[in-house]
Amino acid sequence: YNFYLIIELMKKRKNHYIAVAGVMGAGKTTAARILSQELKLPLLEEKPHENPFLELFYKDMPRWALHCQLFYLLQKIRQNIEAKNLLPQTSVVQDAPLGQDMVYLETQKKLGGISKHEYDLILNTLEIYKPNILHGHPIIVLDAPVDLLMQRLKERGREYEKEVPRDYIATLSKFQNKWLSQYPKDKKIIIPMDKVDLKEKRHRDAFVEMVKSRLL
Repeated sequence: YNFYLIIELMKKRKNHYIAVAGVMGAGKTTAARILSQELKLPLLEEKPHENPFLELFYKDMPRWALHCQLFYLLQKIRQNIEAKNLLPQTSVVQDAPLGQDMVYLETQKKLGGISKHEYDLILNTLEIYKPNILHGHPIIVLDAPVDLLMQRLKERGREYEKEVPRDYIATLSKFQNKWLSQYPKDKKIIIPMDKVDLKEKRHRDAFVEMVKSRLL
């Protein structure tokens, strides 16, 4: 009897697409790895080192923005497909969901790093796939002030990020807030990164427990 009861409970269990969002430097990869390890869930990790255009982009944004954006878009679409295949069996942790690409695209458009035709090309590509995009339930928002983001970019030692303009980070933050405004409050977990240090065990444990409580 207990065996069949457990099977029925497992069938009713809802699997979650847990998406971690934040501007570059906010700590998305660290947070996503912690959740993957502590909750024993598969992790779909953003892999900037695989993007051959990234370093070139930071040296000359207008020249390489299109290439950089398209690489990330295709990477995220592949991961989105992988997540959809995994969800019938398990919850999944995503380091930076597909929808966040719009934050970077809008920033490039605003700052003149991408032309209208290039913007439309990426947007139209994303629109074709839009009906299949998974949305975070919950979406974990790593909210960090611009000064903290700038400090972290300098500290983490990626040479190509050290000269990122403050205006670029501030604009990313602005468009991220706009993008996240579409999510209902009950679908978001907002983590104030100027008050939370995930390197500290008590903060890390509290973070994991907060997320666990929203998955019940």
